[in-house]
Amino acid sequence: MVRRVVLAIASLGLSAIACLAHAVDTSGNPVVGVLLYTNREVHSPADRAFRQALAALGYDEGRNLSIVYRWADKDPARLQKAAAELVQMRVDVIVVGSLPALRAARAATGEIAIVMGSSSDPVAEGVVSSLAHPGENVTGVAVVTTPEIAGKRLALLKEAAPRLSRVGVLFNPDDPTNVAELTQAEVAARTLGVELRKLDVQGKNPVQTAFSALDKRAVDGLMVIYSIETHEHRAAIAEEAIKRRLPAIGAESFAAAGGLLSYGTEAYATWRRAAEYVSKILRGAIPAALPIEQESRFFLVVNLRTAKRLSLSLPQSLTLRADEVIR
Repeated sequence: MVRRVVLAIASLGLSAIACLAHAVDTSGNPVVGVLLYTNREVHSPADRAFRQALAALGYDEGRNLSIVYRWADKDPARLQKAAAELVQMRVDVIVVGSLPALRAARAATGEIAIVMGSSSDPVAEGVVSSLAHPGENVTGVAVVTTPEIAGKRLALLKEAAPRLSRVGVLFNPDDPTNVAELTQAEVAARTLGVELRKLDVQGKNPVQTAFSALDKRAVDGLMVIYSIETHEHRAAIAEEAIKRRLPAIGAESFAAAGGLLSYGTEAYATWRRAAEYVSKILRGAIPAALPIEQESRFFLVVNLRTAKRLSLSLPQSLTLRADEVIR
């Protein structure tokens, strides 16, 4: 009997639903389905990491594994439909990469294994009762941040540019995790003597909307709180900050996209670890018996090319502490 695996990767996103005709594999190989909340282009770096990890574990697409993609262009109704479609294919595993995808998969099935490729704290969000004993059909890797992370990012930005006094904060007010991080940033701002000015990233043109508001409010720095919107547009945000000569910090991969600093988990490490969960399940492991892992190590990345464009001389103490320096 053909064993089908669907990785409902969602938090990053692909767009519409293509490749539908190839959803069913007749070769006898497991089928890996990828469900994304936004679009496939945004997900491609994580996808490469995921595929490489699967290959290292002995799974080669086209030889002993097939991969099918579904994406939703940030349309909740389309995401629900895509999740239901994967369930109708009678897949074995659904791998989700975001909270919206996780919720869609959980709503669609209580039987098919769900592996988190990357997601915010599923306990705090009420999806599972325990990381050590998730039970039911959910397992994988979660990014469990602590309240201190927002304050740490703000302190790093202040260290890079000591004269900062007003910092714009890009965040999504509809994301509970963003709101919690903003609250902690406000606490840290008082200690650092910095005033925060909130900038929403919503709508069809979140970067344009946010920076239009930013131009009306005098700021001398920028902090980018991770959300689906800010991750998708991280390169554009970094470039707009440079144009306005604003030192900026964000989460993982922000510095690689052109931002001055990033402080977060290692980019796409959770996807590589998710591949290990998929491999275990394909070999017979029960999802309920696999504890959810926490990705809790944080990396500092400094982009000296961007510092040069900003005519900013960074303190040596900052670059020496960095886990990676982009030159």
